[in-house]
Amino acid sequence: MNLRAEDINYNPVFFSYAIFDKGSDSVDLFSDKEHFNPEFTMDNVKIHEYDGIKAALQDLCKAGTKIGVDKNKVNAELDLIIKDNCVNMDSVVEGIKACKTQIEQDGMQAANVRDCAAIIKYFAFLEQELRKPDHSLDEYTGARKVEAFRAEHEWYMGPSFDTISSIGANGAVIHYKPDKETAMKLNNDEIYLLDSGGQYKDGTTDITRTVHFGGKAPTAF
Repeated sequence: MNLRAEDINYNPVFFSYAIFDKGSDSVDLFSDKEHFNPEFTMDNVKIHEYDGIKAALQDLCKAGTKIGVDKNKVNAELDLIIKDNCVNMDSVVEGIKACKTQIEQDGMQAANVRDCAAIIKYFAFLEQELRKPDHSLDEYTGARKVEAFRAEHEWYMGPSFDTISSIGANGAVIHYKPDKETAMKLNNDEIYLLDSGGQYKDGTTDITRTVHFGGKAPTAF
């Protein structure tokens, strides 16, 4: 549908259902109408309230219409409604998302170029700052700093997940998230792990880098 909202943190998507009529070009989209500008329109798309999906499916079943659905992913409530009219099939959504258009491919590359530039700028900043004995950087402020460097570039919408900014032993903690109150101070003696990403209007990034800034040489263990 190429539509965006903010129902899920770090993801520009919204909760919805859609019914595609195989015999026509029409689509019934069920979502919170507050997402849409009252003047919003799309050709051959009818917008309904989110809960309207149940009544719509019940009407189709009463009419004897066969409904194609991925039985491994449909929720239990809707499965009970359509069970006698259901045709099990692979989801069409995954196939459509997997085949990137040229515009999507170009956007992914452009977003990654901008994102890598922000990461390199951040690491260059750290390399200089961590030489100073009185620097005030820690894991938390480091995460905010890399977000600030990303925000300097066009089309940046925000992080694509919680930034993992971790020094020393914290780098071994799976999905570590630095807390403002307990974040470790950054230094150039221990290994620093940065796992972060950005949401841009033309693409999403996820980059992990492990670096050392030249203090005490890291050991094998």
